[in-house]
Amino acid sequence: MSTHRSRALRPRTIGLWAAGLLVVAAAAATTMLSLLGGGRPEDRARLDALRTASSLVIGTGGRAALLLAARRQRSAELDLEQRDYDATERRITELYGRAAEQLGHESAAVRLAGAPGSPRYR
Repeated sequence: MSTHRSRALRPRTIGLWAAGLLVVAAAAATTMLSLLGGGRPEDRARLDALRTASSLVIGTGGRAALLLAARRQRSAELDLEQRDYDATERRITELYGRAAEQLGHESAAVRLAGAPGSPRYR
């Protein structure tokens, strides 16, 4: 079992990325709107460019959200896997300790029950 620990993103990092994305979106929108004129046919192309830029920003935000969700899911899976491994190790240690206690008992019947070949361990 590997003891891989994924690096969790801090809420501050996520907030900074979200703020940066909003700044980029605002800058792109402001730039595109400043280039637009009074509704001439050539301005339609600029408006289409603004729509495309906003679609790209929204798509990037969606991709970032999917990435965060995937990382969160992977982290949860690794934690669950580690807990299962720890529980198994704890059970094995517990069984071994009980068997060792029984093997050291003064009664022959109890010693036999603690032996690995006894029906209890099959």
